[in-house]
Amino acid sequence: MRAYARECARVLRPDTAVRYARNLDLFRRWMDQCGFNIHRLHPNILSKHLLAEFYDDLAEGGLHGRPRGLATRRKIVEVVQLFWAWAYDDEDYGEYVPRPRRLRMPRQDGAPTVAPTWAEMDSCIREASGWHRQLATLLRFTGLRVQQAMQLTWEDFDLERATLRVRGELGKSRQERRGRIIPVSRHLVEELEGWGPREGWVIESKRFGDGPRARQARARDMRRAWTRAKIRPEAWKQPHHCFRKGFVSELKRSRADSDAVEFLVGHSLGLRGVYTDPSALPLQEAVGLVPRLGVARQVLHLVGE
Repeated sequence: MRAYARECARVLRPDTAVRYARNLDLFRRWMDQCGFNIHRLHPNILSKHLLAEFYDDLAEGGLHGRPRGLATRRKIVEVVQLFWAWAYDDEDYGEYVPRPRRLRMPRQDGAPTVAPTWAEMDSCIREASGWHRQLATLLRFTGLRVQQAMQLTWEDFDLERATLRVRGELGKSRQERRGRIIPVSRHLVEELEGWGPREGWVIESKRFGDGPRARQARARDMRRAWTRAKIRPEAWKQPHHCFRKGFVSELKRSRADSDAVEFLVGHSLGLRGVYTDPSALPLQEAVGLVPRLGVARQVLHLVGE
């Protein structure tokens, strides 16, 4: 398992490699709790029955005592299955490992997409504090993934030109790993100008010093801000990712060019993207539709009066 984790660290994105290692460690600790001597286990213990027991046990409790959902349990067990297949194919370990088996696991039924509005996102930002407020502000104005926002440095911004360089190394998809330079709202530039020294990380998280975990934002912290803001829960099931949904949905609701919006957030345009120079897209017009913080609330208040 350590050998597999090392290979993952070599070929996968850092946050993905960390997640795989954590899931494998969860599996190891579960076997320890079941009474296995993990230092004397033979690889032939791997079986579909063992995976099924692990999967069922995951439903009993998760982080902070909350039951794990179907999707989370599936992702954890899938990592164990990937490890098993890797070990079976490895030249050093393959002769000791039984043929991989896959456990059939149910998929969670999809639900309609519900995204927060500008006003709801602004309410969350008002209830957030410290660097969490800065993070929420970046997500609201750019539609970036949370880990992308946490990895931004001041060198990525050109405040004079109001542009942001999203480095390819921060990308999750193949499209994002190409990297891109996108315009940002002048309202965001105004916000950033008051954020202090413009060097190093844009967001100084203050978590665990300056180690790797300092760059990992916890969903539960942002969840508290959404809860304090009393926003409808269905709009923020994913406390960070919902800002991305809100950014895309609100711009399209404002009749922004669809391809421009997809390029801003790093989505693939398919064949159109192959034949379209990004400079031909109305990107400036799209970010020009992003309102200043608090404006959406003021408009709603005036309409109410």
